[in-house]
Amino acid sequence: IPFTVFKVMAIKRNYLEDPTASISIEIELEECEDPDDGKNESENMSADKTSRGLSLSSYDSDIKDAEAYIKFKQRRYLFYGIIGLSILGVLLGLTFTSFLIFAVGKKFTKNATTTSDTDEIFEYQLPSGYPNILNRSSWNARPYLSRENLKTYPVTHIVIRRLNDSQSIMNQQDCIKEIKQDCIKEIKDLQDSQMDKRGWADIGYNFLICNDNDDQQQIYRGRGWRYVGAHCIGYNFMSLGKNEFCF
Repeated sequence: IPFTVFKVMAIKRNYLEDPTASISIEIELEECEDPDDGKNESENMSADKTSRGLSLSSYDSDIKDAEAYIKFKQRRYLFYGIIGLSILGVLLGLTFTSFLIFAVGKKFTKNATTTSDTDEIFEYQLPSGYPNILNRSSWNARPYLSRENLKTYPVTHIVIRRLNDSQSIMNQQDCIKEIKQDCIKEIKDLQDSQMDKRGWADIGYNFLICNDNDDQQQIYRGRGWRYVGAHCIGYNFMSLGKNEFCF
């Protein structure tokens, strides 16, 4: 229970000379100070300081924890960002590679399937009495896989090879159509054999000759004027190869 201690400093009695007067006493008091108050105040101040110090320390610790958490979150976001950029880079690389492969393949396919190049567009008009030079489409040629330009142009050599193992057919007027079909078949079979069995890019000869038009020979275009043939080792880059079918 709280209490206060006072010290009596003086006692004053009034009206002492008058016996009939009421006695009045005045007491002068002085509050006593507790000797432990200073100690308590000191302890309280010390406790306050300690509490403040602990509070500040706790506050500093909280700040450090918050900063550490913020740094942790920043590192985590940075890590996620690096992973995201890496994945994006891989996807872009795969997309570019796929596009490049597609473009190159499309270009290669276009080159492999295009037969209407400069050497195929023009029909060579020769003087009357000379055989015609027919385009590849006349014998239903397969698309070539690749071509290489001649290193020497115009060529310095002509290589002629005659095949005598074709079926012999009488060259009569009523057999002209049949002979022509046999010639085209021979050319097609030759191209298939050289491309499928030997692995060549096209039929080996630049031109092929058949006597399938009565007594006049027809010239069928193989690889054409400007491209390297496969008819004579050592001369392919500077010569034209011609094959003759004899019926």
